Amino acid sequence: MSAPVDARAMPSGTVTFLFTDLEGSTRLWQDHPDAMADALARHDELVGGAIVAHGGHVVKTTGDGFHAAFDAAHDAIAAAVSAQRGVGAEAWAGTGPLRVRMGIHTGPADLRDGDYYGTAVNRAARLMSVAHGGQIVLSLATEELLPDGTVELVDLGEHALRDLSRPERVFQVAHPDLPREFPRLATLDAFGGNLPVQVTSFVGRDDDVARIDGLLDAAALVTLIGTGGVGKTRLAVQVAAETLPRFRDGAWFCELAPVDDAEGVAQVVATTLGCVQRPGLSLTESVIEYLKVRSLLLVLDNCEHLVDDAADLAEAVLRSCPDVRVIVTSREALDVAGERVVRVRSLDAPDRGSSRDALVHAAAVRLFTDRAIDAGAAVTWSDAQWSAVGEICRRVDGIPLAIELAAARVTAMSPADIAAHLDERFRLLTGKRRGRVERHQTLRGTVEWSYDLLAEGERSVFDRLGVFPGSFDAAATVAVAGGDTADGWTVIEALGSLVAKSMVVADDGHDGATRYSMLETLRQYARERLEDSGDADRCRRRHADHYAAWANGAVRGLGQPDAPRWLDCFRAEFDNVRAAVEWAIESDAPAVREVGLRILGSLAEFANVDGSLGLQGLAVLALPAAEAAAPELRIPVLTVAGYAAFNRGDLVDGRRLLDAAIAEGVILSSASPLEAWQLRTLVALVSGDVATALALADEVRVGVEVLDDDFFRASLLGGLACYMGILGRVEQSRRDAERAMAAARRCGSPVAMASALHGSAWALQREDPVGSLAAAEQCLDLNREFVVLRGSIAAVHALAGGLRARLGDEAGAFPHLHDAVLVGRDHGVRSQLASALDWSIGPLARRGDPAAAAILLGGLTDGSLAGVADFPGVEDARARVHARIEAALGAEDTTRLLAQGAAMTYDELVAYALEQLRSDGGTPAGASPGTR
Repeated sequence: MSAPVDARAMPSGTVTFLFTDLEGSTRLWQDHPDAMADALARHDELVGGAIVAHGGHVVKTTGDGFHAAFDAAHDAIAAAVSAQRGVGAEAWAGTGPLRVRMGIHTGPADLRDGDYYGTAVNRAARLMSVAHGGQIVLSLATEELLPDGTVELVDLGEHALRDLSRPERVFQVAHPDLPREFPRLATLDAFGGNLPVQVTSFVGRDDDVARIDGLLDAAALVTLIGTGGVGKTRLAVQVAAETLPRFRDGAWFCELAPVDDAEGVAQVVATTLGCVQRPGLSLTESVIEYLKVRSLLLVLDNCEHLVDDAADLAEAVLRSCPDVRVIVTSREALDVAGERVVRVRSLDAPDRGSSRDALVHAAAVRLFTDRAIDAGAAVTWSDAQWSAVGEICRRVDGIPLAIELAAARVTAMSPADIAAHLDERFRLLTGKRRGRVERHQTLRGTVEWSYDLLAEGERSVFDRLGVFPGSFDAAATVAVAGGDTADGWTVIEALGSLVAKSMVVADDGHDGATRYSMLETLRQYARERLEDSGDADRCRRRHADHYAAWANGAVRGLGQPDAPRWLDCFRAEFDNVRAAVEWAIESDAPAVREVGLRILGSLAEFANVDGSLGLQGLAVLALPAAEAAAPELRIPVLTVAGYAAFNRGDLVDGRRLLDAAIAEGVILSSASPLEAWQLRTLVALVSGDVATALALADEVRVGVEVLDDDFFRASLLGGLACYMGILGRVEQSRRDAERAMAAARRCGSPVAMASALHGSAWALQREDPVGSLAAAEQCLDLNREFVVLRGSIAAVHALAGGLRARLGDEAGAFPHLHDAVLVGRDHGVRSQLASALDWSIGPLARRGDPAAAAILLGGLTDGSLAGVADFPGVEDARARVHARIEAALGAEDTTRLLAQGAAMTYDELVAYALEQLRSDGGTPAGASPGTR
């Protein structure tokens, strides 16, 4: 690391930073160890010389690159261009061409002892890290400072950098002597995953990131342990961002704080990954099967209350999923073989009596300073105030949460005033409490100190917010925290104050509305306070009542043009829905149980539209509570539980539950009238019971006439059109589809329109395959845009693939057929998956793959999928394909291959089908969102 040229002359205030790095230097050193010494010296001359020649200051060398600072943005650009021209023109004997990537950013920075600190420095380094060799990229902040005509720039759009802050608009320098075409920037949005955006800086953990990065090379499970609030989550997310390019299938963050058992753990992971329970497997087993063939990083956050359950899941992943890595955050290790444990310690705090220079370089003080600036404070403090900051950081043991809570107060209190309160507010720091480790008492003292600074009304609202297991909105806050003690505006004002004091986090919601959440440590503290107050059950009842009213509005919203917004809202609120239902149905009071059942009943239709969140499982859990309930409450629970049984392949249990719902009769006040009849028709159809299916369909049509709801009318008739199309009742199918389409147009709901388009595709498929294909692909387009029809999208893909094959477009058929099998597998709908294979065997045989067709046919007729989807007409279609295969291969080989398919397990057969249906050897481009 080199020293700056002249620290006194280095720019200050707003500075433009240039970072450079030699691409592939590790490989070059390995391949050309002798030549690289001379090459790197020449590289340093060219790049360092260009920096100095254009008025820059070399702050330090970083590995095989430079960190430089400039007073003017245009000088940094000129230096970068000059350096790239020089490197590009060099002969580089013995190593081959060297390629340097460069990033430039401008912003305020703090110059201390010849080095720079602040987010601007980190931003420039992040920009450099996403560029490619030979490329110069810069930020919008730098671009805005360039005089017109200084340099030609190419706008590369907004990109998420690995510091996980808000996306950065990036520009590329274009110069006649430099390359213009490069691969996509290596930013976070180039990879899969759901890593949360961070709105604050990452401070003091760079060494920890590097250490954990290295551990992930050798271990499949790394557990970060430490006291609450020490920064385990933030560190885990940053490591995930840094290592993301290693994982083909991305990095996925699973927040486990809202759940409290193994089923909840599996549900959160499955929902995050888009994995649905497979027939015959538990949800945990389904997650493991999903992960077996993927390369990804899984972050399991907040596992301290689920150590055994998280350990079981992690151990199963380690045992069965070779290309998956797991990072766990917890207050204790999982104690799993192969686990590597990293204790996340507090940030370094300055010693008492440290000089100001030593203070400002300490990680804990840097964090305090950054958060104080975020809060709007001017940090032009005197030496005495800096000493007080050091005192605060020491007294809270360098715990980041405590530091952030203290820093949030600096707009109202000076550091010295905050430090003066510590003796009074932190008496618990030296006390002992049975069963609690000292570090936990330290954090508890921090939280109680911050809590004591709240006004009485703020404390009341804070306590009641402990009811929420996840995020919540302002309306829910008023409903739960208001009650008879505070009006709505008072609650909203208290909520805003809690946000300002960092006791509550505010984020943008799916529709632009603000959603709120609490750090888990604070949430747990709020729950304790609420329990101690004796007001917990009353707040939980308010919580359940609020979500009962919300659910009633949500199902109405599903039938409106803004249905996708309600779907997003349902997904955002599901943690609250689950908590409200689970609490209510366990109550001894019938009136309370009724609230939980009403929530489930109102949301029953969401189980058909998006079953990935676990509403079906809640219905199964609620069956005992529904036994003695009124019919209008019992029918939806039986219906959704029956649908859950059908999806997991248990036709017997599904038939039993749906028959029980039907036996109640048509109750128009039920939240989902006729849905049981509709699903029972499907069960009959899948079972080959045509007479029962036709009779039930007629009953649905009669019931539809008395429904005063176009959404339900479109959904029910769209389903009947599908069933009649499968049965070959063409005219009836057309009539049902036309009525479904008319109802969908009247209500304007994309969900209803998707159902109607699905029905229209089946109604037309025999006589108008072109029109049928158009309807199917419109349905798929609608689902790609809004993800409104996960429940039956596999069937739509299968139909579209079959129609393309029938129309002679075999190449276009296979992506759809592949996706049909993939979605059927991942969504756990075995009948749709079998149907997709039925659509696939003919095109495979015609494509010249009769052996593959024979193996799949064997699995359908005598193997793991036998009897799963005995739709009318399937037997004749299979016989025709069998004849084609036998004509191509001969009887003996055909018999052998059929037996081979019949002997395959379900997983083997599905994996084989997916491989055969890959038309290009890669992932088909037509896959719908949420299916991977």
